[in-house]
Amino acid sequence: MTLTENGKNYIATTFGINKCYAAYGLSWSYLGTDNQSYNETGGTAQIVSRLILTSLVQAVTYNGQNYTYAALKAANNNTDLILSDAQWIAQNDGTPSGEAQYCSTEICNTPSCKVQMVQMNQ
Repeated sequence: MTLTENGKNYIATTFGINKCYAAYGLSWSYLGTDNQSYNETGGTAQIVSRLILTSLVQAVTYNGQNYTYAALKAANNNTDLILSDAQWIAQNDGTPSGEAQYCSTEICNTPSCKVQMVQMNQ
């Protein structure tokens, strides 16, 4: 697994519900390499999987904002993510009942974090 603490927190804050990984309840679209837009629903792990598969996806649009693999990698201390990272997220999204659910432990005290939190609360 190549997922860093910064990456885990970014993903939970950006693609989770209440700053926690979610197994379901999210809706997004992605732009394929064929320049077609596709709508999907699911959980945090699915969004991250789409971004990891950069050979198939140009960007994911979630909550009206576009996200790219490059931004995800930057948030993960410039470390590439792999599909086993998405699998770890799926194993830590609180489903099925009794499974651990990862929630962001980030303390929001940097300018970029504060901007991100404002965007999430709009």
